This record gives sequence, structure tokens and C-alpha cells, in this order.
Amino acid sequence: MDVKGSTRVLHIDAPPPFLRFVEKYCQSRGLEVNSTDSEALGLHQALVKHYKVIFIGAHAQRIDAGRILRGLARAGITIPVYLLSETPAKDAKLMGLHANLMGILAKPLDIKEFSRCLDYADKPPALEPGEREKILAVLVKWEKSLKHAG
Repeated sequence: MDVKGSTRVLHIDAPPPFLRFVEKYCQSRGLEVNSTDSEALGLHQALVKHYKVIFIGAHAQRIDAGRILRGLARAGITIPVYLLSETPAKDAKLMGLHANLMGILAKPLDIKEFSRCLDYADKPPALEPGEREKILAVLVKWEKSLKHAG
């Protein structure tokens, strides 16, 4: 399901000062921000509402971003997701494993970089939806084989 044209941004697990910044900035661009600090509720919202882009904060490692990304993929949701990370090098292992994950943004967040992410969400995906699912299926299978091998 492609949700292009949506005016909502979902932020999962944001510390309050950062969330206030995100809300204020997105509202200045005419975007509504929904937020939650619950992994389960965040995935539920992502599955039932239409979002332009999702940011996962993974604040204090309470959220398993991989689980959210796998849930989106299983549901066929192809919107951009960004991980906000205090340890981007460590979290880079998620890149390439999840088709929806467009990037990992280092904290503290650069406003220009954040703005580019919102702009990118307006662009069509580089791959056709069917191609993305095929690639994701291969990557999920590979990820499972790594878990069983280790």
C-alpha cells in the first residue's frame, strides 16, 4: 500500500524535547505529527493510518526498529522510514535488511538533514513496488539464515 500524499508524520519513541521540535517544525510545513513511545502502538498506527514518513527514535533502546520494519514489510506498506540514532555506526546493520529504511540520522539531528528526509518522502520510490517486495523477501530470508547460523 503506497500512502503518497498523506500529510501525517509518525514518530515512534521520541524524547519530549525532540518531539516538541519535530512537532513545531512539521506543523510549520503543514504536516500533522502523531507520536507514541510504544513499539506495539507505533506499529499499529503505521498499519492503520496513512503516513508520509515515519521516524523511529529508538530512545534508550526501548524500541526494536527491526520488528517495526518487518511488520510494515509484511503489510506491504512502502513509505520511507528513518531511524534516529545516538549510535549510527552500530545501527547501520539495519540498512539493506529493510526496504523501507531510507536512512539513519545521527543525534543531535541537523535540521537541514531532517528537512531533506521530509522532502524525499514526496518523491516516488526508485523501484517499482513489486521489485521492492522481491528484494525484501530475499533480505528477510537472508536475515533469518543469519539468526539460525549464529
